[in-house]
Amino acid sequence: MQFENKFDAMMHIIYTGKHSDLDIERITGISRTQVYRWRSGETKNIQAKTFTMVMDALKVSYDINANGIMLNEDNNQMKSIETQVLENLLTQISDVKKDRDMYKELTLAKEDRIIELEKSLAKAQNHINVNDPEWRKTQQIN
Repeated sequence: MQFENKFDAMMHIIYTGKHSDLDIERITGISRTQVYRWRSGETKNIQAKTFTMVMDALKVSYDINANGIMLNEDNNQMKSIETQVLENLLTQISDVKKDRDMYKELTLAKEDRIIELEKSLAKAQNHINVNDPEWRKTQQIN
């Protein structure tokens, strides 16, 4: 569907989409007050970065051309807020798991290094002790 400007395209998405003003606020970070201003016509100016952010957050595919803005309806299977929240949570869980795995690897590597250093220390201590006459006496070594 073709629209002359960002405002008309945004209003189409807001009015025909599955999202309430609260959903739009949660998904995009745009305040409900601002969405209300758009709905009421109080504000008709939508900055390019805001338009892009909202369209991306709502998973709306569009093209800007000489005639205005074309919403790619076939690709605009707008997801429910629950689906988007679940996708975001799954992404966060995946990121946390990656961080956890990296932490485990670092911890294991440090533990291995500590064991190596302790072995070296024990070896050095043993070498020092063996060459110490006082220690040799306490161990009854000739």
